[in-house]
Amino acid sequence: MVYKRLYIQVVIRAILLLLTCILLARIMFLREYVHASIVVSGVLIIETLELIRYLNRTNRKLAQFFTLLQDRASSQKFDGFEPGGSFRELGLQLEKINSLFQKERRENEAQQNYFHYLIEHIGVGIITFKDDGNIDLINPAAKAIFAEKITPKLASLNKYNPEFEKFIYDLELNEKGLIRVIIANEIFYLSVKKSLFKLQGKNHWLISLQDINSELDKKELDAWQKIIRVLTHEIMSSISPVSSLSEHLLKKIQDPDKPGIVKDPDGNLMEDLAEGLEIINTRGQGLMEFVKHYHSLTHLPIPVLEEVQLGPFLDKIQILIEPECKKDDISIMLDVKERDKISLDPNLIEQVLLNLIRNSIQALKGISAKKSISITAGKDVKGLQISVRDNGCGIDIDNMDNIFIPFYTTRDKGSGIGLSFAKQIMRLHNGQISVRSEDGKGAEFILRF
Repeated sequence: MVYKRLYIQVVIRAILLLLTCILLARIMFLREYVHASIVVSGVLIIETLELIRYLNRTNRKLAQFFTLLQDRASSQKFDGFEPGGSFRELGLQLEKINSLFQKERRENEAQQNYFHYLIEHIGVGIITFKDDGNIDLINPAAKAIFAEKITPKLASLNKYNPEFEKFIYDLELNEKGLIRVIIANEIFYLSVKKSLFKLQGKNHWLISLQDINSELDKKELDAWQKIIRVLTHEIMSSISPVSSLSEHLLKKIQDPDKPGIVKDPDGNLMEDLAEGLEIINTRGQGLMEFVKHYHSLTHLPIPVLEEVQLGPFLDKIQILIEPECKKDDISIMLDVKERDKISLDPNLIEQVLLNLIRNSIQALKGISAKKSISITAGKDVKGLQISVRDNGCGIDIDNMDNIFIPFYTTRDKGSGIGLSFAKQIMRLHNGQISVRSEDGKGAEFILRF
């Protein structure tokens, strides 16, 4: 519609201009039309100027609008074309487009202000930087962690730890890492996570920083308290009967009328002494065994990593444990969904898996339903994992927090070091072990690499 009106306006002016030219050509050489020729020439000039003015005015209006389009941040209002003119509809449409751009600008400004407010008030430290290491943004929480002004270069963080910059570049995307820093001669531990986003085709890196000293202190205190409780229980369980029994035997061999003088031995006394010494020896051996287990937990071997094919590796474990499962009528199933190689110490991980399977065998004792243990290997969003699952008695929710504590056990003859050993071995592999369980519905232990 707009184009048609523009076309008609230009055509009308062009036709009038052409007719005027023809008329002038007809009369300009006739003497009797000299004055008419002058008038027609004036009309021709006026028509030409009007056409030029019309086109220039249209060009100016369009140029004004397209200038506003180039600068979306402009808050100027487009004037539009005169009411009733040939460009009235175009003017209205252009005005709508301009209004949309202004609305978008206001929304963008509101969104920027919202995110700026979030970044400024969030309790997590935020630092963004480009590929060249130039820092774009440091929020107040990050400034509070370092307690001083940071220069706009990522390398400036090396003053808190010489490996800080390298640590950040080496950190995997969307993975968390822990780094030790020294700020104002005080040691802190920071949890660091790295993300990547693009703006106008350029990489921008975002790292979040959290001071986890208080959380670590609380966890460490809780761990020490739990370990001390277990150690106290184990030591007192061995020492109390030894102390009580030795006191009882001393009373038996001493003459009550002559303190410090030993009675003449008789058959009954020697029998009591032998029995008491045997009990003391048994408790002493138990205490020595406990100390040996403690020593094994504090002197773990360094993993010797190899590229291991998961299928054959787990097949071997199934063959090793199958005779023990058959004794208790337990079916053991293997499901390997991941055929890639994995870097691990086969001897240590084999020991961990055998311990987990034997725990499952113990959990299945007394179960009347069909007993089964499944070993599964595959990948999920968190990476490669190996899981051991059973349909046994499960783990009580109150015990799930304690099962990885050294020497904690719910079994009468358990040592309480198997799961603690597994946790430390997985940590040496930069992995972790976790458990899912519901009391009475079995348990699943998951090794994540």
